[in-house]
Amino acid sequence: MIDLHTHSTVSDGSEPPAQVVRLAAAAGLRAVALTDHDRFDGLAEAGAEAARL
Repeated sequence: MIDLHTHSTVSDGSEPPAQVVRLAAAAGLRAVALTDHDRFDGLAEAGAEAARL
């Protein structure tokens, strides 16, 4: 399963980027796209957590 539309606290989400990745992994997702509005600030954090997992 995949989710190609997630938001973190970088825009209007409720969780920080790394937590979005952890929650996605815990839910069994194999791919997730961080789609924060008009921002790329969370990509490095999310990518680092994805690599760690």
